[in-house]
Amino acid sequence: MDDRTDYRRDAHLGLFVCSGESTARLFCFLSNRKDDKMSLSEILNKYPREETSLIELLLEVQKQRRNHSVTKDEIAAIAAHVKVSEAKVCGVLSFYSLITDKPKGKYVIQICRDIPCHVNRQSDIVSTLEQMLGIRVGETTSNGLFTLETSSCLGHCDASPAIRVDGRTYVHLTPDKIKAIIAEYRGRIG
Repeated sequence: MDDRTDYRRDAHLGLFVCSGESTARLFCFLSNRKDDKMSLSEILNKYPREETSLIELLLEVQKQRRNHSVTKDEIAAIAAHVKVSEAKVCGVLSFYSLITDKPKGKYVIQICRDIPCHVNRQSDIVSTLEQMLGIRVGETTSNGLFTLETSSCLGHCDASPAIRVDGRTYVHLTPDKIKAIIAEYRGRIG
C-alpha cells in the first residue's frame, strides 16, 4: 500500500480531495491562499505520512505562508497526513516557539530577554523598536511588515544585546544600529 497521500482539486466542490491508504475520503481546505508561496497540498505531498515529519511540515507550512502562521484547517490536514490527532499538532505548536498559529509580520524581530542582554541595556533596544514600529512586544505592525517578540537566549551572550530578524542575528546593538536595521528591512519592500 502507498504510504503517501495524493491531494487533487475537486473543481465542483472547490476543495482538495485527500486520498491515500484510507478508504474514506477526507475533504480538506488545501487551496493556495492569496500570496502564499506554495499550496498546502504541494507541501504535504513532499513529506511522508509519518509523525516524525510533523515539526518539519509545520515549519514548512509556516514558512510558505504570507502571515507566517498555521491555520486551524491546515492543522487538521497536517494531523490527517501524519496520522496523529489535531490535539497532538496543537501541542507541538504550543511547545515550540518557532511555530505558531498566530499571524505574524513578514519580518519577525526576536529580542533576547536573557540576563546578559538585559544587563547590557536591552531595555533601550526594546524602547527604540517599540517607538520606531509603533507597536509593543507581542504585536504586529498594521501593514503586516514587522512582529516584535521576546525570545530566550539567541546564543550571543558575549556580544549582547542581540536580536534576530528573519533568521539573521544582530549583536552589539545600540539605538542607532537598531534604526539602521529597521531602515534596511523597510527598504526591502520597494
